[in-house]
Amino acid sequence: MSRLVLLLASVLLCAPVVAGAQEAIDPRQAVARALERNPSLAAAVLARRSAGWAVVGEDALFSPSLQVDASATHNEAIQLSSVGSLLSSVDSVGAGAQIDQRLRIGTDLTLRVEHDTVWNNSEDPLGAVTFGPFYDTSARFELTQPLLRGAGAKVAEAALRQARARETEAERAAATTASQLVRDVVTAWWELWYAEEAVRIQRESLALAIAQRDDARRRVETGTQAPVSVLTFETRVAELEEGVASAEVTRRERALTLAALLGDASTPVSAAEPALAPVQAPDPAQARALAIEASPSVREAEASRALAEVQAETAADPFRPRLDVQGFAEVGTLAPSFLSLGGGTRDDQLAWSAGVNLIFQMPLDGRQLRAAREQARLAVESAQRRVEQAVLDASSQVESQLARLDAAISRVDLAKRTVDVAERQLEAEKKRYAIGTATAIEVLEAEEAVRSARLRLARAEADLRGAAVAVEHLTGTLLAQWVPQELVR
Repeated sequence: MSRLVLLLASVLLCAPVVAGAQEAIDPRQAVARALERNPSLAAAVLARRSAGWAVVGEDALFSPSLQVDASATHNEAIQLSSVGSLLSSVDSVGAGAQIDQRLRIGTDLTLRVEHDTVWNNSEDPLGAVTFGPFYDTSARFELTQPLLRGAGAKVAEAALRQARARETEAERAAATTASQLVRDVVTAWWELWYAEEAVRIQRESLALAIAQRDDARRRVETGTQAPVSVLTFETRVAELEEGVASAEVTRRERALTLAALLGDASTPVSAAEPALAPVQAPDPAQARALAIEASPSVREAEASRALAEVQAETAADPFRPRLDVQGFAEVGTLAPSFLSLGGGTRDDQLAWSAGVNLIFQMPLDGRQLRAAREQARLAVESAQRRVEQAVLDASSQVESQLARLDAAISRVDLAKRTVDVAERQLEAEKKRYAIGTATAIEVLEAEEAVRSARLRLARAEADLRGAAVAVEHLTGTLLAQWVPQELVR
């Protein structure tokens, strides 16, 4: 019965690491799910779309606007005359329409058309008299052109160009967030794969140790081996049971880390069997150039600098002297009926008016102007320093990751050879133990060498994939490798 229990335990220990409730996914499935569910990326994409709508809103300010209004009034007044007090009233009903247009050079245009119908009523001792209705129609055109403050397309479109710069900044920030997310997800997936490999290797070693302990017990029972030899295998089993428990804890931690990046920490996931395709290190010079030119962090810093430059162009404009020219032209008529409007009769004459105004204003203290210019200049200089720092960081980071990638490639090759040598050594020790020329300790040492070599190979494989993804992230090529561009727009 004890042997049956031990055999059942060995089978359970060698069972697959992934439980039935867990979902096995590969790296691309993990990336696709993270892009769909991750809150951080969703926030970055929403910020980018909001910046795009801000551009639409600023550009719409240069579209014409229509205003329509209507009014009705009643006014009464008491006047004194030689015959006593007189009460007069004026009733009017009117409607108007106005179109406003702001040009991209700072000019404001207004065209307004009004029509009023007027009745004039008066009362005196001789009786009530009503005059009207009279029809008052007019059209007025106004123009305001700034010559100093607010003049030119650079100033008039300042808010629009800043919105476009913010849109570019938000777009690059979203790309950076997406690239970082893909890097973190792929790295977390390989860490989970390594943790599951560690559990599998530890369980296989434990199952083998249990079988060896049982074999040693049988030899003790048959009298071919001393009882003390069983203790060596018992110690080995206890050590491996501890190792399995520790590996299981690590596996659960890695699974939770990946699930959190996928946007649903409640769904247990496991790593599907990877292809383990060979990894080639990129050309160092090309990688450095890409890191400087196309790195997400560098591009984001350049977008921030562009925004600072746009803001600096108009930062001092509100404090410049103001010189505006205003002009208007108006034509109107007052007629006793619709039929005579504009007819040029004695009772209906067209009247027009026009005028030009100049408005000049300037601050008596120029400190605000100087302060605004200096603040804008310092903001641009600070943004430029951040670009330079981003370039230095990208160059140094890609150098470090390239060295890590080269080391990981070498480690994988060396670990594979180590595993091959250790497995052959284990087979030789087993044969020697079977014929009595090797001790149990020598066999256990050979098994420990195989287990350690397999763990180092799995660790090297995970490090290799993580280093490759880190290089792709730093050079700005990660999204093209893993993500369709429309998913982050």
